Amino acid sequence: MTKFEQLLDLAEKENIIVKFVDEIPEYRSEALYVARHGIRMILLANFLKDNMIHMTEVLAEELGHHFTSAGNNINPTNYFDKLTIAKCENKALRWACNFLVPIDELMVALRKNLSNIHELSDELSVSKDILLQSFYYLSLNYDYLHITDNRYLILSNYPNVYIYNKF
Repeated sequence: MTKFEQLLDLAEKENIIVKFVDEIPEYRSEALYVARHGIRMILLANFLKDNMIHMTEVLAEELGHHFTSAGNNINPTNYFDKLTIAKCENKALRWACNFLVPIDELMVALRKNLSNIHELSDELSVSKDILLQSFYYLSLNYDYLHITDNRYLILSNYPNVYIYNKF
């Protein structure tokens, strides 16, 4: 089952309607999570269907809003509102990164001795941007991840992330 299918299943379990639309004109965005009057819905722009990885990442972030946010976070009227929206976006993105790049899957991919970030992102079926964002969130909790007996993913120098080989 693909990550996109897993996300659709999760949305269904949470009674969230996922619908593709031609445009979301009022908000000029790729997607929108709405929860009003007991109805929960994620609207996704049709053009997202052209790129499965990006569509999956957008759906994951919108589901992240469902699990981490509350209230109207669309039209900021002052600086405090802008900060609140930024916090909500960060929480949703963090949820998406945790879902799309779980540590156990990351560790399996790292053990395959892939040579660069592009190969790693391809292995995990995410964009380079989501992978780097995942490294950022991991760096907030870990200085390093132990890959094998003598290999470590060093996160303490983020944005410089590298594999250290202990001899």
